[in-house]
Amino acid sequence: MPSKYEKIRLKIASYLRTDMTDTAIAKECGSSPATVARVRKLVEEDCTLKDKPRSGRPHRLTPRDERRLCLASKKLPSGSGGTAAALVREFRTADGQRVSRQTAIRTLKKHHLRLHTKRKRAVHSKKNKRKRS
Repeated sequence: MPSKYEKIRLKIASYLRTDMTDTAIAKECGSSPATVARVRKLVEEDCTLKDKPRSGRPHRLTPRDERRLCLASKKLPSGSGGTAAALVREFRTADGQRVSRQTAIRTLKKHHLRLHTKRKRAVHSKKNKRKRS
């Protein structure tokens, strides 16, 4: 199902075939003339309405590695043995590289999985420890 923005782009693209000005198209579609100009440029350059790929750091794990990581997390023993640290100690990618604990946690979260996390203890000063006992 196309998103709200894709629908607007399609509507603008259909009006671009007519002899209407950018301002008239913008009023008709409920967007700004700058949006119409941007869509016109997209259509003229690439003949497509899709966004160009964004730059950024490449993924550390391939989709296959992500699946392997999820399966490895399910095989860990329940309880305190099933921590992210235990998982990354045993897991390596297909090309033999290690994965950080945070990468493992982020990947499992993406696939709606969670590992055991140690319970945090409150830090008490000596004075408060004496009061509590």
